[in-house]
Amino acid sequence: MSFTYRFGTKSMKGITLVFLFSMLIFAMPSQTSANMLAMSDNELDSATGQGFSSFTFNPTTGVAEADFNIAAEGYWTIDSLKMGYWNPGSGLGWDQNWANVSFGTPSTNIVLQGFFIQATFSNFSSPANRQLTSLEIGFKNVLSGTLSALFNSLSSLGPTVVANRANLGQQTYSPSSFYFVIAPPNANSGNTNLNNGGIWVHF
Repeated sequence: MSFTYRFGTKSMKGITLVFLFSMLIFAMPSQTSANMLAMSDNELDSATGQGFSSFTFNPTTGVAEADFNIAAEGYWTIDSLKMGYWNPGSGLGWDQNWANVSFGTPSTNIVLQGFFIQATFSNFSSPANRQLTSLEIGFKNVLSGTLSALFNSLSSLGPTVVANRANLGQQTYSPSSFYFVIAPPNANSGNTNLNNGGIWVHF
């Protein structure tokens, strides 16, 4: 079982990608209607399903992950995207401050696949010392398409570009994945950037 949502050209003001990703899970196509009907015991006995989602947890590494067979395809524009306004020690500012954002182009959609949520903990076996070090949410694969924006501030873990609140100006990238990584200050995650906390993007 899989779900693919296709969107036409949209201009979205004042929303974030986290909201967009949430829409991918909970939004239903407008032309769809359904009624709730109780299933009989025989129907419940014969109902099986697989493939939509999987959940894993490794107590040794402290990594819990939920993978969903969800894909998204479309062309989206966002006037302004801002995330993570705080002071990591270098002064107040935005982790992410993008303007005139385009996912895909009018002629070529961006295609994302493999929606997932992953939480990583340190000292998981010790309830007194257990700490959430990072939360990842987004898509593991970008099959085609581009990301364009005026990057007034970009905090990125790579692999396409590595940056820490960098003003890179107008750029266009062809990412292989796209997800956000959220980390609290002093996360002790093993990643120098994440140890400082903040909202990062991986693409």
